[in-house]
Amino acid sequence: MKKLTLLLFMGLMASQGWAQLPWPTSGGPDSYGYTWLTDSDPGGPAYDWVEIISNNLGTKVAGLGDDNVIGKIPLGIDFQFYWTGKTEVCIGSNGFLSLNDGSCVNISSGADGFPPTPTNSSPNDVIAPYMADLSFSGFGNPGEVYYYSDVTNNRFVVTYNSVPYWVDATVDPNQWSGSNTFQVILDGGDSTITFQYQSMSGNWSTGYDGDPFPFVTGIENITGTVGILAPSLPIDANSKPGANSRITFYPPATPLLAITDLDVTAVDNADRAGFFVPWPQGGATNNFPLRGLISNAGNTDVTGDIFTLATITDTVGNQLYLDFDTIFGGLNQGMAAEVQYNLQFNPPFPGPYTYSIVITNPTTLGDINGTNNARSAELVAVDTTGTEVNFDYVSSNFQSLLSPNANNLGLINWSSNNDDSGVGIYFEPFAYPVTITALEFFLSGLNNCTPTEGMIAQIFEYDPATNLPGNQLYQQKIPLNEINIDPANIGWTRHDLTTPITIDSLGFMVSYIQDDDCIVCLTETGGLAPFSLRSYEIISGTWGTYRNATSEDPYVRAVVSVDSAMFTNIDNEIDLVESFKVFPNPTAGELNIFVETERPTNMELKIYNLQGQKVLREVSRNTSRVDRTLDLSSLTAGVYFVHLTTPEGTKVEKIVLQ
Repeated sequence: MKKLTLLLFMGLMASQGWAQLPWPTSGGPDSYGYTWLTDSDPGGPAYDWVEIISNNLGTKVAGLGDDNVIGKIPLGIDFQFYWTGKTEVCIGSNGFLSLNDGSCVNISSGADGFPPTPTNSSPNDVIAPYMADLSFSGFGNPGEVYYYSDVTNNRFVVTYNSVPYWVDATVDPNQWSGSNTFQVILDGGDSTITFQYQSMSGNWSTGYDGDPFPFVTGIENITGTVGILAPSLPIDANSKPGANSRITFYPPATPLLAITDLDVTAVDNADRAGFFVPWPQGGATNNFPLRGLISNAGNTDVTGDIFTLATITDTVGNQLYLDFDTIFGGLNQGMAAEVQYNLQFNPPFPGPYTYSIVITNPTTLGDINGTNNARSAELVAVDTTGTEVNFDYVSSNFQSLLSPNANNLGLINWSSNNDDSGVGIYFEPFAYPVTITALEFFLSGLNNCTPTEGMIAQIFEYDPATNLPGNQLYQQKIPLNEINIDPANIGWTRHDLTTPITIDSLGFMVSYIQDDDCIVCLTETGGLAPFSLRSYEIISGTWGTYRNATSEDPYVRAVVSVDSAMFTNIDNEIDLVESFKVFPNPTAGELNIFVETERPTNMELKIYNLQGQKVLREVSRNTSRVDRTLDLSSLTAGVYFVHLTTPEGTKVEKIVLQ
């Protein structure tokens, strides 16, 4: 619905059928080099609707309403957007995709509708096929969204189907009207972005009629300083996309901007997510290294030394650790280098800490993007002195924080979608095997609401290929009489597993499913950083990154039995790769690639040219060895970069094709 909210962003419109306005058939380039063509241009792309709903290819996005966003959803492909690679996306109810490097960011309208691009105010990194005040709420609303990762054709498709506009209740008591069906196609092969419009009918609320941009469509980069915009024309009901029309955005073969963009890619792990270490430290075998990964995400070489700083702070901001590491001689484009900090960190007490890595001299190196020069991850010191080990990402002393004026608790309540809806957490232990003996949840009843049901607890294997649940290992309904929601006796609800479950590798996922609207799972919030980025929201059985993952952590805990053997040889490496060889180099066309890892894992090989365009991609699943000979003779002679990616990190080798 229309409201004054600090937002974004952008605009562009052109295509066949956009009647009564002289929209051009092509446009650009923007300052990076993107151009666009419509299907009405003599050299433009043909309208070619990709059907993913009637043939049951698509997955329905659950939980969309009015002014909200769902995700993160894995693309299943690698997609290059400006100079950054993308692997996941958030889908917004107002006709946009967010590729923001972090949690999902919602976008709704401002006082002037939707401002044109570019603007560097957050959020950035957005693709908008039809940014308008759309709605999925209200009785009888037919709107739905489906997505399909078409790995065979190396593309990702999102279809908005029969989505109406939000309108005032005086227009329609259900507050929706009209119908819009359109789609976005992200092509991993050539990095093009296509918007297709099958049918567009109805109109937005009359409150937008005086706004300069009641709808926008276009793209905006990660910094918000580059975006593509159609010529400035009055936007009104006559300028909406016509039926069966298409517009495609094309990246430049050679970017017009020389981009220097250093990125703290990994902080302990590639997801920069929460990780566990044992407490107290018990000798050399229990020391854990503090590592990170610095990447050159731009399209130019960095020749100067890169200075980095690592710090660890407690939850109230006290600095407990400080160390430095330098990457001498810089980094070529597409390359990455590990940083390691040699000073030992002994946590003074169990609980969460913030581990941060900062590039301290980005300005002197000409870095264009300050958003990725400093990154943090949650480090959790796990108390191993008892007979049980508790894995969670929240302060264990939450009881002392509870008071009538406390601002540390939020809640997760999908009351209108409580069937198969709730919250999930991914736990990755610091050693294996672990045996799960119990689950714990911190729950609460809602005021003026009488519960009649309990909740459902679940455990899943972790699927590293999707970052989502794999096989279900456990499910049990916990009845109301076993749930603690008594405010006078606040505490965890514990559920003991009748048969303990042993996890040998890859971690596991635990979910709380809300089986009663009157019982909710609480979250740690109120600025009590750090946050794990390991939490998921589950809406009608669909898992996506929790929308408040950067500011909340659910009170969900896994209890495991202690085995003294599990606390030896702890080494939280960024990747598992023991050997990565690329030869001969230079090569006349035949390239041998040999990889060995410590244990079976998923591996992905990608080769990029100097322009950042991917020319080859291969995936190997659940293996510890890859021995391949590739024929690159069809490629143009020059410099290429071979990327090897595992769930734990990326290694890069530079090759010369003669």
